[in-house]
Amino acid sequence: SSGINAEYGERNLPVLILMNLAMFFQGFANSSYYVNYMDMSPRFSGVLCGLGNGFCAVFGLVGPVAVGQLLDAADPNDHVAVHKQWQLAFASAAILWVIGSLQFVVFGSAEVQPWDSVREKGGEEEQI
Repeated sequence: SSGINAEYGERNLPVLILMNLAMFFQGFANSSYYVNYMDMSPRFSGVLCGLGNGFCAVFGLVGPVAVGQLLDAADPNDHVAVHKQWQLAFASAAILWVIGSLQFVVFGSAEVQPWDSVREKGGEEEQI
């Protein structure tokens, strides 16, 4: 049985390397979208960052539960079925990532939003 575990671990080395590289490059992605909050609304960037992180935290909670449910659907002794469930989990995550990225490319903007500015009322500035 130790031979099976060693072989299984050796086959996963490329996966571990790729996942570590992905997390390394994730730092570049994080820095780009955190700056976008400041570009969109210098006055309300903290609120936007909090809302964005709060929204994303929901998926950080739901994701492991969903993957657990997905893996529970497979017989734990059937390694092929478990492998297919993991493929489905990673493919789903990749598809969601691409959909989110495409939404930003199509609808995203770094322009200061109109709701960030101060309105003038009767010659006096009014804070929004």
